[in-house]
Amino acid sequence: MSWKKKFVGNWGRLGMKFDDNSLYNIKSSVDGKRYSLFELATWKNGLAFKKINFSETGVPVIKITELNNGVGGTTAYTQQTFSEDVHLCKGDLLFSWSGNPQTSIDVFRFNLDEGWLNQHIFKVTPDEKTVDRDYFYFLMKNLKPHFTQIATNKQTTGLGHVTIADIKRMSVVIPSLGVQREIVSYIKPIEDKIELNNEINNNLEQQVQAIFLKMFPDIFSASASSSFQNLIEFSNGKKRPETIGDIPVYGGNGVLAYTNQSNAENCVIIGRVGAYCGNTFLCPEKCWTSDNAIQAKSKNEASPLFIYYLLRNASLPSRHIGTGQPLMTQAILNAIPVNEPSTQEIKSFINICTPLHETIFANEKQNISLALLRDTLLPKLMSGELDVSDLDI
Repeated sequence: MSWKKKFVGNWGRLGMKFDDNSLYNIKSSVDGKRYSLFELATWKNGLAFKKINFSETGVPVIKITELNNGVGGTTAYTQQTFSEDVHLCKGDLLFSWSGNPQTSIDVFRFNLDEGWLNQHIFKVTPDEKTVDRDYFYFLMKNLKPHFTQIATNKQTTGLGHVTIADIKRMSVVIPSLGVQREIVSYIKPIEDKIELNNEINNNLEQQVQAIFLKMFPDIFSASASSSFQNLIEFSNGKKRPETIGDIPVYGGNGVLAYTNQSNAENCVIIGRVGAYCGNTFLCPEKCWTSDNAIQAKSKNEASPLFIYYLLRNASLPSRHIGTGQPLMTQAILNAIPVNEPSTQEIKSFINICTPLHETIFANEKQNISLALLRDTLLPKLMSGELDVSDLDI
């Protein structure tokens, strides 16, 4: 089962700042009625699941980690039944309201057939008599810079929150359903294309994963004769620059910002600390590895493509130290046992799989362009700065 959130834009990435009034009372020149954000939907928080609820198979329990990175090796499952309020179906809107303000506070569409909702995430059901479901999703996405600042203002020990009290305090202008649907008609096709590209990429990654497992079935056998130390060079990232540019900055949760400097290129990024410890990302171009991540490069000049799938299959999220604050170290990574493939075997894998990943990279680049268009249009349409009648797309 695969469901991944890919980076497809950065709502409010330029660090928008609001005074207390504009933070909660969203400015708009749209012809409509002002509502409290709270009264536009029902907001149901997830459950505080316990280990006793979990089993090896069943329905996945959806935490913030799953929203950001998809169902994977650290996902918990349950065969028990709980309140329908926390039962998830495909298309449900979710708002993660607690965590790191920059990487955890966000709005999602649930893309699996079924799930159970963990705490610190609201299941949001819009009142469709007043607000179109898709419009409400885009409205919430457009409010992300506000949510981020609210959470940052309350941040302690790295965590921030957007509470029901904040949601009740926020007010927005809602136009007629007809205008809402017109706005959606321009934005949703862009979003749909982004999601289609992500689905294609997920399928391609699954194909490469199957090829890797077929070509290297015993690479992590108990009698492994080598270790990562002989194959991979690891180095910790550094604090990200404050400057803004077009080079992606990677943390444990993938791309978190853009800068004009780089400290890595053509490498694999590994989440180093926190909930995203052990996550892996393939970066084929220049990037900045932040201090929340570790970069990995081949010692044998092998393509990072092989290193990426090697690390993906090494069960990294389960190898960390620490419980309250999981931590991945270079020492842990270097000591992982592995049966070292021959140079020819690695080359064969790279030759077969490189065309598939070239398609993935092309789709990701297209998504960045599409996201820029979406992120430019949406705030202007929501605020009334741009009228739908002015558009000719």
